[in-house]
Amino acid sequence: MGDGYVLLPTMFNWILLLRISLPCSKLLVYQIIGDDNLLYNYLKPFCIMKHIIMMLLLSFSAVLIHAQEYRVKGQVKDANGETIIGASVRETGTTNGTITDLNGEFYLTVRKGVTIEISYIGYESQTMVVNNAHPLEIILNQESLLLDQVVIVGTTMNKKDLTGAISHVTTKDIENIPATSINQAIQGKMTGVQVRMSDPRPGGSTSIQVRGNNSIQYGTSPIYVVDGVVMEGGFDLINPNDVASIDVLKDASATAIYGSRGANGVVLITTKKGKGQKSQIEYNGWVGIQEFANKMDLVGTKDLYQLREDAVFNHLKANNPALSDAEIQNQIHASGNPYFGEYEDKAYRDNQTYNWLDEVTRTGFQQNHNISFANSSDGNSTYISFGYTNQKGLIDVSQYKRYSGKINTEQRLKKWLKIGTATSFNRSEDDRVEGQLFSNALYANPMLPISKEPMVLKWGNVDDLDAANPLRSLDVKWTVNTDRVFSNNYIDINPIPGLTFRSSFGIDIMNTRSAYYRPKSTYEGTRNDQNGEANQNKERWCNWQWDNTITYNKLIAEKHNLSVMMGTSATRNLYEASAATTYNFPVDDFGYDNMGAGAGEKFTTSTASEYSLISYLARFNYNYNQKYDLTLTARYDGSSKFRKGNRFALFPSIAGAWTLSEEEFIKKLHFFDLLKLRVGYGIAGNQNIPDYSYLNQYTPDGSTGNLTFIRSSVLGNPDLKWEKQKQFNVGLDFSLLKNRLNISVDYFHILNEDLLMSKPLATSSGFASTIANVGRLKNEGVEISISSQIINNRDFQWNLQATLSHDKNTVDALYGNVDAIYNIYYNGIQRTGNLFVGESLNTVYSYKFHKICQQEDMDYVNGIDYGGKIVQPGDMIPVDVNDDKIINDEDRIVVGKLDPKIYGGFSTEFSWKDITLSGVFNYSVGAKRISNLYETMMNGTGSNIAHKDILDRWTPDHTNTDIPRAFYASGRYNYNDVDWGIQDASFLRLSTLSLSYNFPQKLVRKMSIDKLRVYFTGSNLFCLTNYKGFDPEGGDSYPTARMYVFGLNFSF
Repeated sequence: MGDGYVLLPTMFNWILLLRISLPCSKLLVYQIIGDDNLLYNYLKPFCIMKHIIMMLLLSFSAVLIHAQEYRVKGQVKDANGETIIGASVRETGTTNGTITDLNGEFYLTVRKGVTIEISYIGYESQTMVVNNAHPLEIILNQESLLLDQVVIVGTTMNKKDLTGAISHVTTKDIENIPATSINQAIQGKMTGVQVRMSDPRPGGSTSIQVRGNNSIQYGTSPIYVVDGVVMEGGFDLINPNDVASIDVLKDASATAIYGSRGANGVVLITTKKGKGQKSQIEYNGWVGIQEFANKMDLVGTKDLYQLREDAVFNHLKANNPALSDAEIQNQIHASGNPYFGEYEDKAYRDNQTYNWLDEVTRTGFQQNHNISFANSSDGNSTYISFGYTNQKGLIDVSQYKRYSGKINTEQRLKKWLKIGTATSFNRSEDDRVEGQLFSNALYANPMLPISKEPMVLKWGNVDDLDAANPLRSLDVKWTVNTDRVFSNNYIDINPIPGLTFRSSFGIDIMNTRSAYYRPKSTYEGTRNDQNGEANQNKERWCNWQWDNTITYNKLIAEKHNLSVMMGTSATRNLYEASAATTYNFPVDDFGYDNMGAGAGEKFTTSTASEYSLISYLARFNYNYNQKYDLTLTARYDGSSKFRKGNRFALFPSIAGAWTLSEEEFIKKLHFFDLLKLRVGYGIAGNQNIPDYSYLNQYTPDGSTGNLTFIRSSVLGNPDLKWEKQKQFNVGLDFSLLKNRLNISVDYFHILNEDLLMSKPLATSSGFASTIANVGRLKNEGVEISISSQIINNRDFQWNLQATLSHDKNTVDALYGNVDAIYNIYYNGIQRTGNLFVGESLNTVYSYKFHKICQQEDMDYVNGIDYGGKIVQPGDMIPVDVNDDKIINDEDRIVVGKLDPKIYGGFSTEFSWKDITLSGVFNYSVGAKRISNLYETMMNGTGSNIAHKDILDRWTPDHTNTDIPRAFYASGRYNYNDVDWGIQDASFLRLSTLSLSYNFPQKLVRKMSIDKLRVYFTGSNLFCLTNYKGFDPEGGDSYPTARMYVFGLNFSF
């Protein structure tokens, strides 16, 4: 751990600051000595729980015995063989203990079979079971090399010192998961953390949300802190193989040290370091094949042809009621009719169905390789790694490659001086497909013969000018290359015991070039007489962070543990971008690499922006006798995103913990190994609005030869101030049955005030909108995590973990007397994006489906004004909510929420000798989702692909259905008008199933290696859901993939 003292230079002055940080109590394990009857007698008063407890006792096969006493001698040393003076040696769960003498030796009288704990400030605690009176030799490793340590705003802290609500996973939890990004690896493993695959394409991103929605518009994602430095975007570039642990800080007492940046949670990523006393080389790699996890259940040519025939018939019958059925049929199939093309008639006669999607897809292939070198000795450590990822996507030309390098090194130059760096380089090369290629192939007419000849697709005799031929679209070249250097460098000075000064400087530079060329052979390259189109877009981010802290730790009278930290943090973020586009290329040979070859007009743009954040922070931790903890935190943030006078805000927090299992009245129960109550309250902030929003902005324009300034449609608001989040959290942690059952429960209540959002303005103002502090949002929920060792024998172990999270947000207020803000597009209210006081932030708003109209309903229908919509037998009828005989916007209601009621995951692991079988599931219950894909497939015109559900549609001979009749024209209520098509997005997914084998040590030692493991993993093997689109999480734009992996891991 780093401790120290320094004069801190900032942008404005020199400030002397001091940080206080106090370790939380160590978790003392109480060993229950007695027999089963004695234990049961203690449990008997808990009559509500006794049946559960007895089942757990039977499952866990607890064996409790008495034993004779020994006087044990031991010696405590550090990793370099130096004796440690004053180390604490204690029988866990009791006050029986001692400390080591000048020779690092101790004597302690204990019973056989008990566990002793050895601890010393700055070193990792160890526990040992005493089975005889033989002398003990204990080696303690320095905490600076621990994987259990995190770096927070320029200072190092142990995770146990963070008293707030925290979720935690380690490299062991994710080693069998073939993930290429951090977010994929933690899905379903943390309470209150919801991870969605927002883009399943190769190299696609995932979204993460902590404890639901806590802002209406700006800033809903957590910040990522890698080795103490905040990372802005590009999280998928992190190599998961370099990660030692991931901690998600969720409540204000945990995140308050990040002030304005922690309002939506903090993802702490600690990368690997050298550890142990020997050098190690490790390889971890896997290869896998991919296939689409789900395909649409579509009708073929015969059924689709008949669907269109039925739709056209109903349309013509409605417009020409005097015509007979035979006359209508003759009109449908007359020569030159506008309804069917000759190619469709032929496909129908031949019963030939063409699958365009198969022509542009393939079996995907992925490989991932990582090699690392680690060394640790004499207080110094080094970790170096190189990684390579290659994903060949399911679309023919799609591919994603990533190259990564990492070095973590820490050198103790003097006993009082330590320096280190954590530096990484990443490069990604993303070959993407034209944006509409997949959807064009999916929606292609299955009666249209597959050919590269036409520029566009067609239905009937009409060219679809919105659907380019996907075979030609494969020729579009689109690449996105990203280079990133991320480095944090630090110095720790320990002038006196317990005092540490730490100064760290981190820099994050990321350059991205996106370029595409649409050749003349494609529709995309020839529409609007372009004759080839080239574009290059370059973006650059440069962010630096300078942290300076002073930390002082002091243990007084073996009971009072104090830690104080104060410091400053300065951050500056710079962004710049430029783009160029041109047309009319004589040949396609040059692509985007020689844009000067384009004869057309050249369009160029550029932009730049920056913002800064200066912070002063302090933290005080106090622990009494490993029972009571108090944490006080404050951060004073100033942001350039607000005008002077509104830039600074204070974000304080207070948290306390009571380890009840250390109290005598709890120990006498002989029931809890750990019982800990946590309570915290704090305030966080949010400043994630566009730069310069407090100013009116103008764009210079010289295209006419004269310099003019074009005013932005967004009105600057000088009164903008911080969005505030007040959060209360109470949690309970307890362990039973010799720590084989561990449960944590948290309740949180969050009140978000002065919410930052875009507010529409009256047309007379001359502006379209402004950003303002409006409204109030409430969010509350419960989180439960359970882990257990059900069986823990020498040859067989069975572990089980589960998480359950529930959060619910409610809009408490908007602005003025407004109780609703509607999302209006093309003069119509959209189903999502609306805000209502008293409702969730994420509602679905539409008409409610009543029934399918039958002939006997026509008297009722004729008495309703449907605003020009057609309602005939077989059509949808919406509910007249206010019963005023008029269907209009007053009848739209909230019909569902996009938020799940509960979500989480569970995993289980079986180990028999050297074989391990593990499975990870994640689930979500109660969320609704709109599937535009399914609604399109059910539109009933026959001029689009159709789901097999359409075969159950209403006809005069089949009226007992809730699927409306086929109809060729518009003018009636469809799925996107009512809630009929809104999908239940609940699911249960088997995310990974892995079988691994660790070769026996006797065998691998003969091969001069330390470890050899092989594993087979299947990911996304099944998803149980009623959702009828591609995926309830990933949506419908691109299906998720199923993958089968073989992996190899060895070290020497």
